[in-house]
Amino acid sequence: MNILIVSPFFPLPLSSGGHTRLFNIIKHLSYRHVVDLISPITEKEKNHVQELSGFCRNIVTINIDNLYVREKGYFFRINNYLRLFNRIYCFFKGVPMEISGFYYLEMQKKLINLLKNNNYNIVQVELPKMAQNFDKSFYKENRSLKILVDYDISFIPYLRNYHCEKKKFLKLKKYIDYRMHRFFALKTWNQFDRLVVMSEVDRRKVNDILPELSVHVIPNGVDLASFRPFPKEEGDNRLLFLGGAGHFPNVDALFYFLKEIFPEIKKRIKKFSVVVIGDCWNRYSDQLPHDASIEFTGFVKDIRQYINDSTVLITPIRIGGGTRLKIVEAMALKVPVVSTSVGCEGFSVEDGQHILLADKPDDFAIKVQEVFSNKQLYNTLTENAYKLVKENYGWDKLVLKLEDIYEYTTEERKMQKAG
Repeated sequence: MNILIVSPFFPLPLSSGGHTRLFNIIKHLSYRHVVDLISPITEKEKNHVQELSGFCRNIVTINIDNLYVREKGYFFRINNYLRLFNRIYCFFKGVPMEISGFYYLEMQKKLINLLKNNNYNIVQVELPKMAQNFDKSFYKENRSLKILVDYDISFIPYLRNYHCEKKKFLKLKKYIDYRMHRFFALKTWNQFDRLVVMSEVDRRKVNDILPELSVHVIPNGVDLASFRPFPKEEGDNRLLFLGGAGHFPNVDALFYFLKEIFPEIKKRIKKFSVVVIGDCWNRYSDQLPHDASIEFTGFVKDIRQYINDSTVLITPIRIGGGTRLKIVEAMALKVPVVSTSVGCEGFSVEDGQHILLADKPDDFAIKVQEVFSNKQLYNTLTENAYKLVKENYGWDKLVLKLEDIYEYTTEERKMQKAG
């Protein structure tokens, strides 16, 4: 098949779960299909184009650094003003500003050219916000199968953010944000032939709202060839938090952990450390505690050694959606996970068998203490989780399921046309 993937980010380097997911899907699809990619790109990411070219026939990019140049030249001022006015205009049409910022006129032009000159069987759009880059004729006239992938049912984190807010003014603002994102998502979902989500939980959420919509599940996975258990050295108890500050559920999760859970752990455990891996945390430096036991590494290209050296991976997520790759990556390396119920939502895990769950700060601290002190529990969690991941969450198996959706939808459309 000829497949076009439209993404809001360039897949390399692997700086987030979304990047890791997309890269692995492109890689495994390329073994049996022809894959083209179109996405925004930054100057730093251009160094990775050659690495990805081994898996893509065509890589079409839009340099977004040029859109935000702060020079005083006339052209750049006009360009920035036009983008601002467009976002305000879109806001009054019901498109949240966070989403309208992903509309690129240059991308729309390049998409028209790609679709005109290539007979794509599949056009796969990563995240609803990229749907606005197609002109209206694409949805009405183009005969490619149109598949939309929604990583986290985009309005769900906004709803959870609203529920977590205590200040009245901010609560109202966050409710408006939620309603706007919900309106945009529902309108966008209906323009596609199929919607792909990360879990059965997400599928039920979608079908509760739109029962007629065709929704398929392709969960997040792990590269089992790269994430293989390797020898661990005995060391101090270490907690690992994976996630950059560019994703607001991560920001809420880390602050929730540091303010409410971390003190509870310190009451119970004398010696332990916390390692935070992810970029952009420096923007919160004045709000983060200065504690010798907390280390911020920034972005790390290869996280496997950091995970392997950790005693526990923590995922204190409260307002996220979708599923988190970090959980299956830790399980593949036989590192136990302590999580909130939201943090592990969507994975087929059982509390006490594959993972430990806690939604209150003191309970979370107790679960961490149990893993630190109970070797038998540690072994039970790691062995059961490893077996679960190996059987269900390898990218090779998950991409085969995605191909089943491609084949199914192709045959179904042929039958509809014949009828």
